[in-house]
Amino acid sequence: GILMTGTLKGSVLDIAVPVLSNDSAVKYFELDLPGDQLDRPDIGVNTHGLDPNYVQAKCASSPLKTNAVFELGERAYPSGTETGPTTTVTSPQTTQDCVGNAGKVKLGGMKVKGPSAVKNGKKGTYKVTVKNTGTRTAKNVVVTNNRGGKAKDGNIAPGKTKTVKVKAKIKGKKGKKVAEKFTAKSGNVKAKATKKVRVK
Repeated sequence: GILMTGTLKGSVLDIAVPVLSNDSAVKYFELDLPGDQLDRPDIGVNTHGLDPNYVQAKCASSPLKTNAVFELGERAYPSGTETGPTTTVTSPQTTQDCVGNAGKVKLGGMKVKGPSAVKNGKKGTYKVTVKNTGTRTAKNVVVTNNRGGKAKDGNIAPGKTKTVKVKAKIKGKKGKKVAEKFTAKSGNVKAKATKKVRVK
């Protein structure tokens, strides 16, 4: 087997293939993520890719299109020093249908923490936590309340939470409890939470 290294940045997987000896040849280059069972007792390799989340690809619209670009050249073995020009070879483009459910944003698990009593006409600052329980990134999340407060929560990845500070101006008769209604919104998706606050 040949030990190769690679980096994944954006939608490009860059793999560095080491210098091959003069008497070696490669007819096919097949990349599987995760790889199937590879049993090669002749070279002492028995391995199987078991982690399907090691590398993930987003398929915004079917089909998924892929291709490869190879940069080939003569190199001294084993130093890797260039001994000739580099030739670029581009593989034909392949397509495969996307499978699985389409991603969906779902906001929930809202929690509000802050003062339970505020003086009449004053503002209270509240920490509002929002969780994206869906399967797609919630973009441009904004948290508001019914008392003029507003804060931007940015993007929330699936399964992740974010917390923002939102101010609310409290008005009412002393001793009365008023409802602070918080709403988190990303596009057409909303989540709500309510906190009772006593007017001091």
